[in-house]
Amino acid sequence: MASPETLSSSLEQLQALGLFNGVGDIYLAMMTKEGTETVKPTFSKPMVAAEGVELGLTPVYAEGSQSASNRTVRKVKVLMGYDVRIAYPRMLATIRDYILAHTRDAKGGSVMGDQLHPYVAVGIKETRDDGTCSMRWIYKVRFNEQSMDAKTAEEGTIAYQIPVLEGSAVRCNTKVVPSDGSMPFYPAGYAADTADKTCTWTEETFFADVPWYTAGEAAQTN
Repeated sequence: MASPETLSSSLEQLQALGLFNGVGDIYLAMMTKEGTETVKPTFSKPMVAAEGVELGLTPVYAEGSQSASNRTVRKVKVLMGYDVRIAYPRMLATIRDYILAHTRDAKGGSVMGDQLHPYVAVGIKETRDDGTCSMRWIYKVRFNEQSMDAKTAEEGTIAYQIPVLEGSAVRCNTKVVPSDGSMPFYPAGYAADTADKTCTWTEETFFADVPWYTAGEAAQTN
């Protein structure tokens, strides 16, 4: 964590930054093994799962306060995870079935039931108007069964229907001990926000750089 004394900002620095103006592809990697307190989780090979239309990441917090001597002596707020909402135009049925724990029959249909949904890691590319971007990675998401909301097209018009996936992300089980001596923590996500790199990340180049992530084997520390 940066020292407060080293932080600074100027109008010139702000004006040199691009402005967010879109969301790019949605990447998925399946958690193949959950981590423990000391052993990091493992993931499958990442893939582009969908083109993004709309994205929502809402932080979920645990809060608490302690009063003593007629005053509040401590008030804390700790990140516990995210509520995730992804609107997308199309996705392969096999991928959607896996993350929603559907069973596919011999005729290519999907059977929905009370199966436990697997944990999925989600990567999102957010774009800026100057060609740079931010990649965000949420480690441990379980998606909800999709609700259906569609309408008929009026004659002479074309009305596209936009599916939506919603889920909840929680913190990982493995504790990270920062090298700078700051407080250990349980990670929930990662963001690479750079103004000197254009939006050319692929599954291989981005996911290879994500702390904690190595496909198919124990992830590395940050």
